[in-house]
Amino acid sequence: MTAPPVVASYPEATSILGRNIQTLRAMLSRCAKIQTLFSAADATEALTRIYLGCLPRPADGRRYTTEELNAYRPFAIVGPSPNLIISSQVVSSIGTWSHSRMGQCDILIERSFPTGGDDEDDQKDFAWIDLVDGIRQSNDTDEPGLLELHETAGNLSIKSSEILSIYRGDEAEIQMLGDYQAAVLRIQWGRI
Repeated sequence: MTAPPVVASYPEATSILGRNIQTLRAMLSRCAKIQTLFSAADATEALTRIYLGCLPRPADGRRYTTEELNAYRPFAIVGPSPNLIISSQVVSSIGTWSHSRMGQCDILIERSFPTGGDDEDDQKDFAWIDLVDGIRQSNDTDEPGLLELHETAGNLSIKSSEILSIYRGDEAEIQMLGDYQAAVLRIQWGRI
């Protein structure tokens, strides 16, 4: 079995949408809880587990094996939302016209379901809920979440954030996908 890539390689985006997706990826790597989840020493190390759009495809075009998926976990995938991707509006302010842009990105976060320890499964599920919400908003500027990074130097202006779903993988799929927990966050960015 091949190990996941150690460093993700992406072309430099030139469009506003592409640059904002890459900025959100970088913001996510600076979140304290994502670094904890990935056991990363810093944002640079965390960035290696955050992918754009999807995981790298298996070389031979087949489906991932359970072992390959478990080797990737934990990971995050940042990409455009299937709903609103990007929009522009004309804004007028005392004789000047400009365009206000906003868009949406979704973040999928997965980890293998924790094994061992004395905690019951429902306690591990609630710990996952707390971890995911801490990635979204930590309420601690020393250990920031996405909302603490909002509008700071080099980061996106976040208009809204939602946790769309948070779940444990279906028992019927454990053989094929492994036992995992996942969450989908939606981040709407832009300024008016």
